[in-house]
Amino acid sequence: MVTPMMMQYFALKKANSEYMLFYRMGDFYELFFDDAVVAAKILNIVLTKRGKCDEIDVPMCGVPYHSSNFYIQKLLKAGYKVAICEQLETAEEAKKRGAKTLVKRDIVRVITQGTFFEEETESGVIHKYIASVHPYKYEGSDDEGFCMAVLDLGTADFSVIKGQKKDFMNYLYEFKIIELLCADKVAEKCDWMREALRLYGADNILTRRPDVLFSHSRAVEVVKDVYNLPAVSSSFDEYEIIAMGVLLEYIKFTQKEHIPQLNLPKRRDDSIFVKIDAVTRKHLEIEDSANEGSTLFSTIDYTVSCIGKRLLKMYLRTVSKELHVINTRLDGVETFLGHMKIVNDIRELLKQMPDIERVATRITAGRCTVKDLMNMRDGLNVATRIFHCIEREELSKKVRAIIEEMISFDDLLHVLNSTLNPVVLDVTEHSTFIKRGYRAPLDALYDLRNNASNRIDALRKKYVQLTGIGNLKISKSSIYGYCVDITLSQSEKLSGTMFVKKQSLTNVVRYKTAELEELETEILTVQSKIDAMEKEIFEETRLAIVKRIEYIAICVAVIGKIDVITSFAFLAKSRNYVRPTMTNDFNLLIEEGKHPVLDVLLGENCISNDCIFDENVNLQIITGANMAGKSTFLRQNALIVIMAQIGSFIPAKRGSIGLVESIMTRIGASDNITNGESTFMVEMLETARILQSASQNSLILLDEVGRGTSAKEGMAIAIAVTEYVHEQIKAKTIFATHYHELGNLENTLHKAKSYKMDVTEHNGKITFMHKISQGIATHSYALHIAKLAGMPKSLLQRASQIFLNHSSY
Repeated sequence: MVTPMMMQYFALKKANSEYMLFYRMGDFYELFFDDAVVAAKILNIVLTKRGKCDEIDVPMCGVPYHSSNFYIQKLLKAGYKVAICEQLETAEEAKKRGAKTLVKRDIVRVITQGTFFEEETESGVIHKYIASVHPYKYEGSDDEGFCMAVLDLGTADFSVIKGQKKDFMNYLYEFKIIELLCADKVAEKCDWMREALRLYGADNILTRRPDVLFSHSRAVEVVKDVYNLPAVSSSFDEYEIIAMGVLLEYIKFTQKEHIPQLNLPKRRDDSIFVKIDAVTRKHLEIEDSANEGSTLFSTIDYTVSCIGKRLLKMYLRTVSKELHVINTRLDGVETFLGHMKIVNDIRELLKQMPDIERVATRITAGRCTVKDLMNMRDGLNVATRIFHCIEREELSKKVRAIIEEMISFDDLLHVLNSTLNPVVLDVTEHSTFIKRGYRAPLDALYDLRNNASNRIDALRKKYVQLTGIGNLKISKSSIYGYCVDITLSQSEKLSGTMFVKKQSLTNVVRYKTAELEELETEILTVQSKIDAMEKEIFEETRLAIVKRIEYIAICVAVIGKIDVITSFAFLAKSRNYVRPTMTNDFNLLIEEGKHPVLDVLLGENCISNDCIFDENVNLQIITGANMAGKSTFLRQNALIVIMAQIGSFIPAKRGSIGLVESIMTRIGASDNITNGESTFMVEMLETARILQSASQNSLILLDEVGRGTSAKEGMAIAIAVTEYVHEQIKAKTIFATHYHELGNLENTLHKAKSYKMDVTEHNGKITFMHKISQGIATHSYALHIAKLAGMPKSLLQRASQIFLNHSSY
């Protein structure tokens, strides 16, 4: 027999079959049937059963509602999506509609990887982007492009991007998209998009949506509805609006009645950022390391707030090529560097800064807690102290200009400080989080509730005197409420109708009295009134914050800038970095530069090197043995340029850097077996990508081009590539090669200069100095490296013999 409750469950599950259904029952979310079997294994919780359905046991497991986010995160990471089914009324309210009426339930939210913004782990610090993509063909051409709307629901950051299909994976990688919406027909027929997802390594991020949703007229109505606009800005074209509308409609579908207040979408302007594609980001290990080692981000990240950490990642994603933006940041770093006491004071305050950016999203969505309100209050108080700290010090106008963007929110702080207790140890729905004196009727109710325990104890003493039972107690049962408890052996002492027996346990018998029930009703009535009044004040406070949310967004932006700039000052002071001189010319002059990551790892043992590009040099050819440091030198200079163009000081004695508009690398390659591509094919594809896209204002780094094929053909390709970048592209290029013959090209290419990695030999011992000097290397030291690798002695002897007689082979 199927119960009414299970019939309700079946109806809800049928309408949401692709999601794990969290079905609210009291203080738990229960899962049934296959959902329960799968979830119990993933969550490592007990799988039990609840009755039978068609004579078959019903598998069941459950999680407490108050800690459900922890379990939901685990299911999301395992690749599942969750539908939250809540009780829409209490059991008492249901009974008023009929004695056996079932409690109303419905889906109040759908949670997916890209729409979950309550994450409480370290990864909650970073941006989590969901995107919708809409491919299209260029007018009068078969070439395809795409529009992509990208949103971090947790921070309300919303961008619209338009690009060519070859750039699609670059954006996936840059934003680290965790969920991608596309039309059913696109998922089936768009080969280049499927290939990009495969290379991205996360084809499970795709969420297919019905084709009918990708309509311009429909998208316009969605955008107008979400933002309460009379019309959509004409600055967006049809394809951009479709991408925006599809994403916003998905947010409406998943969030139901609790949509956060989102920033208006901004069109991404790539013309102001340095182009760094996905391959180059991987090669340079800007944010991610192939072997989970140190990255540029982990090395220079001295931010102390979540807000600052996200902004630093944003700077590394969108490296500026606007001179005034870069110099403004550098001015700030330089000013703070001269006031390190202020920097340290600000950093101590920033350590107390809650993540009010994500808190604001939960507050506007109506999914916030008491803790969120308190965090907002504490965060705004910290921000005010930081602003006052900067205002009262003698800092340059350029630094003080940062906080001039601020708009006062003293009125909101007054509300929050007046309403909320300074500290609430137990932040629950029944905690006393409202300050005494804020609302007199509530204070009176608190007094009544606090006096309840005294009244219960007085009644207990009365019953002890009346019955002569000294160990009589009054306790609270979850089933029967307040009860008089006596031991089984003394139960015969109670007589008459005053004490009504309710429950017999092993050693205790429980009774009720009319007087106790009357007191219990009074206590419950008081608590009900407290709950209602606290809920009312909570909502008033939440709406007061929502009313000032635009000011809070400005505060967040300013706090992020202050954290990043002061962290750059702290980094520069700690590592003895220098301010680079930024110019619009071609030059790149770095004196005694160091690889920023190795500088930290190796300390004084890190070797410095110069890098010089000017009107006489646009090509450096680096020869030398493997392990001598060629690849490190390439990466070092790219990372120094990136640091300078995000506004950081650099690890060098001196630096003058002409702005670059793109950084392109071909460093290392490995067989791509799954794609049927050899090392050489990967090498050629990456090199072709650079030659097709680079400009004179690019920084090109080429490492061992031509090594994946025969020596003769490989060298021919290497020479041709070298000549092409020198004569046709004319970009700043560092070409590292094991073909020593390439060094001679400086004699025919008038802007080429040859350098070598220094090696010393003493008593048969070879030492790689990791130092660059002018000249051409004459040895590869392959046999020495083979010896270091632990090759068998007999093999090395044979190899040496072959090498000495190589002319006969």
